[in-house]
Formats: sequence, structure tokens, C-alpha cells
Amino acid sequence: MLTDNEKKIIDEKIGYIKKTIKGLQNYENPCKLADEIDKWLYELAYFYNKLVKKGQNPSEVIYNLPPSERPKEGQIAYINLRRGYPKETFDDHWCYILKDYGTKYLIIPTTSIKADSGECNSLYEMDIIDKTPAGKSRLQFTDIRSIDIMRVCRSVHPNSYDVITDRNDIIQKFQDLILTQEK
Repeated sequence: MLTDNEKKIIDEKIGYIKKTIKGLQNYENPCKLADEIDKWLYELAYFYNKLVKKGQNPSEVIYNLPPSERPKEGQIAYINLRRGYPKETFDDHWCYILKDYGTKYLIIPTTSIKADSGECNSLYEMDIIDKTPAGKSRLQFTDIRSIDIMRVCRSVHPNSYDVITDRNDIIQKFQDLILTQEK
């Protein structure tokens, strides 16, 4: 139960958040930002109200995806990355599952390749062929991260696709870009 002081602080913070979103200048879509905050709060409420049991340490809560909805290493999956800065891959994106750690994935976000997309920058990107409707994606190695499997979007079906590009080629590119030291 919240104290009166905690309620007051929350009301003040919510007011500040509303004012800040409405006052964003040069921001492409403030309503999309509000939608992402709403999704994030929904997921937090689900986690803390449904998954975490009274007296349980939240960092020890394990979320399990049904096997039929659990993407595998070497596939791309639709992942909610949360809101980020414009030069980061953010929101919902297809991501390559580089490694499955059980409760977490190591992922490489992808971007779509459109007619007006620039050339692939071999310093940090790799184009792959996949079985998505578009048939191709661009791996963004500069946005690699580890995510909890709770970030897999279960509302999108299918939420994963196979990748045709040889996994060994992707792993080699990862090693060359991320693990190789400059001489």
C-alpha cells in the first residue's frame, strides 16, 4: 500500500512526464512514445503483479515462453527493445538470436532493407537472407545486446523466422567485428 507521500510523488512525476512528452520539440511521434511507455508499464505490471510472488526476489523470477513461441538460435525473432535514441535500434524489431542462455538471448537487431536503403556498411552491418515476407534483413552489429526472453513479442504471429544465410558466416562476421582486436 502506498503512503500519502508516495502517492503525491507519483502524481508529481506523472504530471512531469505528461508535460515533458507534450513539450518535446523535433520529436517525430510523441504519441508513439506515450504508447511505448504504456506498453512498458503494462509489462512491468504483469511482471510484478503476476509473476513475482510475495516475498520473492524479482531478480530470481524466471519467465518461460511456451516452446511453440520460443525462438531458437539462428532464427530472427520479433523483440521489443524499448524506446531508445534515434541512432539506436529501438521499439519492436526483428532480431537475430545469436545465443540462447535459457532465460536470456544475445541478439543482433536487424533493420529492413528497402529500395531507398543505403549500401550495407561492412564496418558494422551484414545483409542476410531470411524467410520473412521481405526475404532479407540487415544485421546491426553495433546494437548487439542481451535481453530477457520476456521481450519476445508474443502478439505477432509468427514471432520468428528461419534465416537462410549460413549461421557460420554470421558468427564469423560477429567474431571479425566484435571479438577481433585491431593490430
